[in-house]
Amino acid sequence: MSPRLAWRLTAARLRDQPLRIAVTVLAIALGVALSSSIWFVNAAALTEFNRATRLLAGESDLVVRGPRAGFDEVLFAKLARLPGVRIASPVLELDVALAGGRAPLRVLGVDPFRAGALQPMLFGEIGGRLFEFLGDDGIYLSAAAAQALRVRPGGRIEALVGDRRQPLEVLVVLSESAYPQSVGLMDIATAQWRLGSLGRINRVDLRLATGAGSDSVRSAVLAAMPAGTSVDTPQFEAARAASITRSYRVNLNMLALVSLLTGAFLVFSTQALSVLRRRSALALLRALGLRRGELQALLTLEGAALGVLGASLGVLAGHLLAAALLSAFRGDFGNGAPAAADPASAFQPVAATVFFVIGVAVATLGAWLPAYEASRAAPARALKAGDAESPLVPLRRVGPGVALLVVGALLCLVRPLGGLPIAGYAAVAALLFGAVQLVPRIAGALLARAPRSGWLAFDLGLAQLRGSAGQATVSLAAVIVSF
Repeated sequence: MSPRLAWRLTAARLRDQPLRIAVTVLAIALGVALSSSIWFVNAAALTEFNRATRLLAGESDLVVRGPRAGFDEVLFAKLARLPGVRIASPVLELDVALAGGRAPLRVLGVDPFRAGALQPMLFGEIGGRLFEFLGDDGIYLSAAAAQALRVRPGGRIEALVGDRRQPLEVLVVLSESAYPQSVGLMDIATAQWRLGSLGRINRVDLRLATGAGSDSVRSAVLAAMPAGTSVDTPQFEAARAASITRSYRVNLNMLALVSLLTGAFLVFSTQALSVLRRRSALALLRALGLRRGELQALLTLEGAALGVLGASLGVLAGHLLAAALLSAFRGDFGNGAPAAADPASAFQPVAATVFFVIGVAVATLGAWLPAYEASRAAPARALKAGDAESPLVPLRRVGPGVALLVVGALLCLVRPLGGLPIAGYAAVAALLFGAVQLVPRIAGALLARAPRSGWLAFDLGLAQLRGSAGQATVSLAAVIVSF
């Protein structure tokens, strides 16, 4: 088959069925857009969350965390004098309740002079107004916190400390690059005094001296600290922060896979129906001398071309949708730990390429399978009206559907693996496809028993459905999976 003939045949279909082709491209684009956008949001939010964790830890080598109630600040001086410790920076971390029914605010009390040595960006933010920062009722807010609380510099917020209200003046709103998360920043002495934690701290960031071994320093710290103290690296802190959002990220990834699966099913059903409805025209081409391999190649290339167009639109739409979601929700995982992701960071080139390839592959496969069957059909038989139903006869078998339902029910009894309900996700897929496998038989039985109404248009439509029950159930299955 010459490329010129292939192009003419494809162009003829474009002119004859523009709306059907547009629907096919839209199905591909929707599947890729939904799955890729969720993936982009997940990746961008997690990246920003890890970046925020690293900013909080600064350039420290070890992070010492005490019990939830904290520990006596006298122990800080003991840690600072340990061999191998070059810089020690005390931190008081509190989740402070706010008046007016607002969500609690994470407040960090820091020593600006010591924290500045470990977090130069922080010192640059507060250095110009250091004396105000050392005041007795001031607080710096991150941009995310100021936006959430709807306050500006010079405004006030009220913290609930026991049975009293403690007003705090907003001195500065930090840039997003300083602290992407929603936090408040106070001088550690002011935070201890005003927020009811006199003499207590709960974290110390350590920078080790050159040549000091982290293992030996960790052992010395644990020996000097009370029970319940942990000593970890900033990398472990980032991993701990990621584990906090694990369930949200897993669900986002599953949503992406479900969207991709739905899109794949839509594409496959649309492509299969397109080939089935052109069965007589394809048989005519075979009768006129087009070989099996040429027909199969033509339909496969046609599907691949539609896949390239739909996947390109889908990746672009997915990026725009992810950017809109990040801009609207600031990468919030839903657990009170917003990552304040930059919408521009939504685009992930590697992930975009993967989703593009998947979209093209699904569209190509969706065209190849029915093309393979169409190329093997006898032209004389395929030219007859109603032959489009013959390839769909195997779909009316009940056994596979019942087996999938049984497997799905058994998978519901399997325990989680590594804390993740992998078998549960597989059960959902088995139950879904088991139900879809039974759709042709159920739909055929219902159509056969549907009574005539005496209304000509309705009865003609019912007769058409009975005559093409296989094609109708493929469309119905696609609707069920999408829903």
